[in-house]
Amino acid sequence: MATARLMTRPEDYAKLGIKEGMVEPWEDGRRDTPTPGHNEVWYFDGTMEDGTKTVVGFRPVDPATAGDGTDSPNLNVNITTPDGQKFVSMLRVPAEESSVGTDQCDVQFGPHYATGDLKNYDVHVEPVEGVGVDLHYEALVDPYRAGGTSHMALGDNDEYYYTDQSIPRCRVTGSGAASTPPTTPW
Repeated sequence: MATARLMTRPEDYAKLGIKEGMVEPWEDGRRDTPTPGHNEVWYFDGTMEDGTKTVVGFRPVDPATAGDGTDSPNLNVNITTPDGQKFVSMLRVPAEESSVGTDQCDVQFGPHYATGDLKNYDVHVEPVEGVGVDLHYEALVDPYRAGGTSHMALGDNDEYYYTDQSIPRCRVTGSGAASTPPTTPW
């Protein structure tokens, strides 16, 4: 039977190059490659004062093509209005028009971006098919890694791992477009 364990040993922290109890900005940059079966996502969600819900996700590798070993940048933006109307846009952007920084969150997919420093983030998705956002996230708590490292070693030789670092409480301000036109300010 295959094994799985939470990577919490001192040698795990050393192997991962992270410090116990401290999330550093580089951990919010690109940490993986487009190797088949690998992917990353920069995920932002929020509920506005009027009840509007937003979800934005930036992925350097499209899950549908994750096996070919190349970048295929894509993103989604979802807006649900207070009355339950849903607006969704799934976008693909040419790899040559995209970049993901490794020193901090700096995702640029054509005119769309997410940038941040673990305290403040700006997320912008140009309206496509009438759906877009221009949001600012201000962290109200420090970032953390669940379980210490947020990494799971899978298999007898620690072949795979999973990571997630989160800032679970933010003040979100900004605006979004949920139809063509109008633009709905929040």
